[in-house]
Amino acid sequence: MSEVRADVDGDGAPDRVVAYREADGNRRVAVELAGGGSAAIDASESSVDGPAPLSVLGGADLGGEGSTVVAVTGGGASVVVVGLFQFVECALTRVSFESGSAAELPVGGSVTHADGLACTGDRLVRLSATSDDGETFAATATRYRVDGNTLVELGAEQTTLTRGVDDAEIERYYDIDCPGLERTPGSP
Repeated sequence: MSEVRADVDGDGAPDRVVAYREADGNRRVAVELAGGGSAAIDASESSVDGPAPLSVLGGADLGGEGSTVVAVTGGGASVVVVGLFQFVECALTRVSFESGSAAELPVGGSVTHADGLACTGDRLVRLSATSDDGETFAATATRYRVDGNTLVELGAEQTTLTRGVDDAEIERYYDIDCPGLERTPGSP
């Protein structure tokens, strides 16, 4: 089980957010509100099921109405998959892309590919960079906002990053940089 505090209902008080595995193997994310009440959701279904344990990372205000819960929901050989959950109308729901598919975002990568996340104000930025040679990367930063339980794309910026010149920026593309998250993927 992992646990963090985040204001998921926007009342200014930190709520208890937990991720855990039930006896039957189902993985759950739950919130216990500071003002009373609770909600939980099955987090077992992930597009990538691997060795990464279910772990709640924290909350970030991505919609202006309380924190979006950020949790590791799966993993692969070189990435973890981060799922987003939102407390909407007294229920914990998965955040989905506008297409309806669950918002599952990889973080990590390899020598020629990097995926990361950043939070800027109340916006989520998905960072993705690819390279043919591990030296020059085609990088894209796509901005989103959470509207209810939908991740709405606001636009994207593309740039080229080069090792030796843009090393600090390239490293951002392999990690999560969001205020309010108490741990990073893979930390105990």
